[in-house]
Amino acid sequence: MRKKYAERLRLLLSVALSLSLGFAGMPVRAIAETQAVLAEQAGQQDEATQGEQANDSSAAPESKAAGESNDASQPQADSAGSQPAADASEPEAEVPAPTSDIAATDDPITVAQLKSALGQQPAEGDDQQQATLGTAIDAVIGSVNLGEDLTGYKPEDNRGLAINMGIVDYGTDLSAPCTGKQFLKMRETVNTFKAAAHAQVKKPLFLNGMAQPIFPFTTGAVEEDKYSNADSNIIRYSVWVETNYDTDGDGKQDMVKAVVQLPRAAARGDYKAATIFEARPYISGCTPFGDISEVPGGDGYDMAKLHNKGAAHVPSSSTTTMEAAAKAKSSEWYYVSPYESGYDDKGNLTDPFMDYETLDWYDYYLCRGYAVVEAAGLGTRGSDGFETCGSDVEIDAFKCVIEWLHGDRQGFADREGTCQLSADWSNGNVGMTGRSYGGTTDFGLAQTGVEGLKTIVPVSGIASWYDYYNCQGTRTSDFPGDQLSSLAVYCAGRYIDHDDWETIEKGYGNYLHQLQDDTLRGGSDYSDVWANRDYTVGNNNNFKCPALVVHGLNDQNVTTKHFEMMYRSLKAAGVNTKLLLHQGAHMTPNSNNSYLVMTGDQSYDDLLNRWFTHYLYDLDNGAQDMSEVLAQSNLDANVWNAYDSYSTNTALKLGTSADRDTISLSSDYAGAGLTLDASSPDSWRPFHEKVANASSPVNATFVTPALDQDVTIKGTVSVKFDAAFGDVMGEKDGASPRSAATTPESDNMPVTAMLLDVSDQDFGAYDSTSSRWGKVPVQTVKANDYFMACGLDIIDVKQFSATPTKAKVIERGWVDLANPQSGFESQTASGSIKLEKGKYNSYTLYLQPNVYTVAQGHRIALVLLPYDQEYVSHDGNYTFDINAASVSASIPTNGFDGSLTAGYLPTASKPDNGNSGNNNGGTTDNPNINSNPNHNEGGAEDENNGNAPAKTTTGGKAAKGTGLLPKTSDPTSLAACVALAGLGAGSVALGVRARRRRR
Repeated sequence: MRKKYAERLRLLLSVALSLSLGFAGMPVRAIAETQAVLAEQAGQQDEATQGEQANDSSAAPESKAAGESNDASQPQADSAGSQPAADASEPEAEVPAPTSDIAATDDPITVAQLKSALGQQPAEGDDQQQATLGTAIDAVIGSVNLGEDLTGYKPEDNRGLAINMGIVDYGTDLSAPCTGKQFLKMRETVNTFKAAAHAQVKKPLFLNGMAQPIFPFTTGAVEEDKYSNADSNIIRYSVWVETNYDTDGDGKQDMVKAVVQLPRAAARGDYKAATIFEARPYISGCTPFGDISEVPGGDGYDMAKLHNKGAAHVPSSSTTTMEAAAKAKSSEWYYVSPYESGYDDKGNLTDPFMDYETLDWYDYYLCRGYAVVEAAGLGTRGSDGFETCGSDVEIDAFKCVIEWLHGDRQGFADREGTCQLSADWSNGNVGMTGRSYGGTTDFGLAQTGVEGLKTIVPVSGIASWYDYYNCQGTRTSDFPGDQLSSLAVYCAGRYIDHDDWETIEKGYGNYLHQLQDDTLRGGSDYSDVWANRDYTVGNNNNFKCPALVVHGLNDQNVTTKHFEMMYRSLKAAGVNTKLLLHQGAHMTPNSNNSYLVMTGDQSYDDLLNRWFTHYLYDLDNGAQDMSEVLAQSNLDANVWNAYDSYSTNTALKLGTSADRDTISLSSDYAGAGLTLDASSPDSWRPFHEKVANASSPVNATFVTPALDQDVTIKGTVSVKFDAAFGDVMGEKDGASPRSAATTPESDNMPVTAMLLDVSDQDFGAYDSTSSRWGKVPVQTVKANDYFMACGLDIIDVKQFSATPTKAKVIERGWVDLANPQSGFESQTASGSIKLEKGKYNSYTLYLQPNVYTVAQGHRIALVLLPYDQEYVSHDGNYTFDINAASVSASIPTNGFDGSLTAGYLPTASKPDNGNSGNNNGGTTDNPNINSNPNHNEGGAEDENNGNAPAKTTTGGKAAKGTGLLPKTSDPTSLAACVALAGLGAGSVALGVRARRRRR
C-alpha cells in the first residue's frame, strides 16, 4: 500500500530536504533535479517490466520483480565486518564526485562543503553554517537513488538506514557537527550499499556486522486472487518433506508441509541463502477442542506403532523452485483459521484470525537476504501423521525439514510425493528461533545434533515437558485443559479439513485417550511419558550448535526454570551458550513486529541479525563473543547488565529463627481469609503483601532485616526444610479429576516456597497484568521510531512499565510432600513415597531462577505455603507440620559470600530493621567482605569465586551486581539474626505451570 504514493512522496521529500539544507533560492532547481532522477528511474523500471513481460510469466530464473534494478556495480568491502555483494559487469554512477575536496579530518564541515562535495550549488550563507550529522545523512542518502522499496517515505527512514549501515547508532546525537572523516566514511558506505542494492547479480551485503536490507519486499499476506509470485519480490511456495515414520498408519511415510519464503535473487540462483526455520504446531490453524472429552476413543493404543515404517514415496518427476513457485497460491499460507476467529450470533465472521500466523514475523530477515521456512509439523493442517505434543516423533519430523534444507533428504512439490523438489537455493546452513512452542522445538532439535543446524535462538521455550505441567512431584496446572493430550488435540489442525480428519479420527482418538491415561497413571511423577519429552537428557545430550537463549524473567507461562535447564544442558555439551533475559513475561522483545523493546544499545532484531549472520553466513563480526549473560535490570529497565558468566560459586546463606519448634500449616485459604483470584492483580498483589509481612494458619513467613546495600540474586534459590504430613479435611466442590481424592497415598500434597522483595514504601516492580499468563505493561518511548526497511511498517519503541507495590515475588517453587527425593532435574521426581502422619522427611525445594537486585533498605522474605492458588486449584484441604529450626535457603549472588538470619513473623508486626547503620553486630558471616575490594560495586572479577561483576551496557549507571548485606545489627534486638554457615550455593530453579492457549 505504501508504494501507491511513492513517487509523489519522494518528490515532496526532496523539496523538504532542499529546504532543510538551506536551499533558499534553489527550490526550482532542486525539483528539476529530482524530476530528472525520477524520470530516469521510471524509464529503467519500464525497461525491466517490458523485459519481464517478454519472458515466461511463471517467474523464470532470470526474471526481475518490481523494485529490483538491472543496474550493476561492484561494492566496496567495509572495514568493520563487511563482505562485498555480487560481482557486477556494468558499474553504476556513485554519489557525484566532489567539486571541492573534504579532508579526512576531525574538523566539522560546513553546509557549503557538504553541498559542493555532493555536486550541488551552495547558497549564500552556507559557508557560515555547520553541517550536522542529521543533515549530512539526509543529504548523502538523498543524493543517490537507492530505490523506493529500500528507503521508505518518511524523513526518519534515513536515520534508520544509517543505523543499519553503521554510520551512526541509536544513541548518536544527530544535531552534532559532522566532521570530514564522518562525511567521507558516510559517502563510501552509502555507495557500497547502493552498489549492492542495484547489482544485477544480487548477493547479501554485510555492513556493521549485519546483513543489510538490500532485497525489496512484497507481502504474502494477501488473498489468493491478489497474489502472484510473478509479481512478488519474495518468492513463496510449499514443500512436503518425507519423514521417517508412518504415525497415522496409512501405510506410507508421513509427509510434513513447510512454507518457504526467500528473496527472488536467491530463488533465481544469484546466491545460496541461509535459512531461519521456525517449527511451531500452532501456525497452520488450531481446533476448537480444549481437551479430549469430545474426541471419540478409548479402545487402547500401542505407542510403539508411532515408530512404524511405511512405504517411501517414489517420485515420477522433478521440478525447480521457480517452477514450483509459479504454481503456488497464497491460500497455501494465508487463510482464515475457522476455530480461532470471531463470529457474531448469526455466525458471520467478524474477527478473522489469519494463518499462517507467523507469516510476517520474519520479514526483517527476508529483506536482508535470508530465507524463512515455517512448518507446523505432524498432524497439523496440510501434513500427515498424528500431532503428539513434544514427542520424539514430532521432533524427528521437524529434523527431516532441516535435512531437506541441508540436502540430505528428498522433498516434494505435492503431498502425494510424485514430484521431487530440492532446496536448490539453500546454502545448507539453518538457524532456528521461535517463541513458546517454537522455542521448545528449537531446543528439542538441537538435542538431536542434526547436520546443518548451526545455531538456535529459543524464546521462552520448554526444556522438559514434565516441568511445564509439574514440578518436583506436584502438578502446576489444572486438569483437564492443561495436559499433553489437550494441547495435542488443540494443535491437530488436520481437523480443519474434515475429509482429512475422518481418515485419522478413530486411530488418533485412541492415541489421545491412551496418552491421557498413561499421563494420569503416573500422577504428578516423572514417567516414560515425560522421559520421551525431556530434551535435557535424551539422545546423550548430542548438542552441537551454539545457542542464544531468550527468556522473560517474569514469564509464568513457560517459567524461568526452562532457560536454566537449557543453559545447563548446552554448557555441559561444551557449546557456546548465551542468555538474553528481559523483564517481560511470555513474549519476544520485538513483539512479533507490533512494537520493539530495545536490548541495551541495539534493537533485538539487530542483535539476532549479527548472531545469525555470524553462524549462518560465517561473518567474523564478534557476535560469538558477546557476554554470556545480558540481563535487563529490575531497578531500571533502561539498564542492561552484562555478566561474563551465569554460574556463580557465591551465595547468601539464609538461616532462620523462630519462637517455636513446630509450625503447623493448613491449605484452608478460605478459613484464613486469604483466597485470591489469580487473574486479578487487585487480588494477588495484596495477597503477596499480606503473606510477606505476617504468618497465618496457611503461611509461615521469615523476614530479614533491611539491607544496607543492594544485593543481586543470580540463579536458583534452594530452600531446605523438614516437614511431616498431618491430616486431610475432605474435598472441595469441583474437585479436579486429576487427583480424585486427597489422601496420604496421593502424590499431590504441595508445599510452595516464595522469596519476596519487601519494603514499607511502594517501589516499582515489573509485574504481569495476570499472575499466570498476563503481560508486563509497556509504555511508548518513541512512536513510529524503529525502521525495518524495504517498506515494512515503522513501529513504536516501547519499554516495560513498573507497577507500584510493597512486595514482589522474586522466585517461587513447589514440591510434593510425597517426593522428598526430588531435586532440580525432572527425572529425580520419578517416584513417590507413601506419606505417614507425623513422620518427618527432608526436602530441598528449587525455586525459579532470576537475575534480580534487592535494593538497599528492602527486606527479603521467605514464605512457605501449601498449594499455590495462583497456579492450581486443589481437591481438598490438608495439613502439615514444619520443623522451624530446619528452614534455610541458599541464595546465589553475584559476587557476595555471606550469611544472614531471617526471623519468623508470628503476627502482622514488622521485623526490627536491626539498626543496620550500627556497626556492632554479627548478622553477616563473610570473611572476605572487608579484605576483598572486588565486593565493591563495579570491581574486577574475583578469581577466587569465579564471579564476574555486572557491566552496565546502557544508561550510564554503575552496575549493582555485588551488593552487600548489613554490615552490622544489634544481636540483642535481633534474636532472629543468628548467622548460619556451611550452606552450599543453590543450583537451579522451579517447576512450571501450563497454559494451553496461544502461544
